[in-house]
Amino acid sequence: MVLRPRAGGPGTVPDGHFVVLGDNPALSTDSRMWGPVPAESVVGVMIGRVARGGHRGP
Repeated sequence: MVLRPRAGGPGTVPDGHFVVLGDNPALSTDSRMWGPVPAESVVGVMIGRVARGGHRGP
């Protein structure tokens, strides 16, 4: 999931960066560990997901 918080104030994301969050907070390494990710480091986007058992999720 990629979030783009509102601009201004502490804890905001610099222009040209994204906050990237994993789907498993207990095990994911994401922006909580790395901080904001530069836009040029993003190489793809998720367009869907396959749930366990082969059923496609939203």
